[in-house]
Amino acid sequence: MHSLFSIEGWAINCFISLIFILVLSFIKDLIQLSNYLSSCLFYFVGLTVWDIMRTIIMGVKVQNFNNFFSMIGDDLLSNLVLALVSPLIVLLLSSIWKPQKALEA
Repeated sequence: MHSLFSIEGWAINCFISLIFILVLSFIKDLIQLSNYLSSCLFYFVGLTVWDIMRTIIMGVKVQNFNNFFSMIGDDLLSNLVLALVSPLIVLLLSSIWKPQKALEA
């Protein structure tokens, strides 16, 4: 509830992450991350939507949308870099933390 009334960055991002988790839980069966390109595209779209939502919420809270496009534009390059690197990080982490088989009783 704090994030609805605060302009602090962590509170807004926490609120957006809850929205993101709810949406992803509904569409998780539609997401196919079978190759590098689809993973990069999914991460890039997700990060860009995240930034748009954050900018909209901040604009509503401060009642000023003058910097909307500049704030979105500032994050596009970092979103692209993160999207290109993220499938490699997921691959690395999945090799480190391999799922263990359940013990049979």
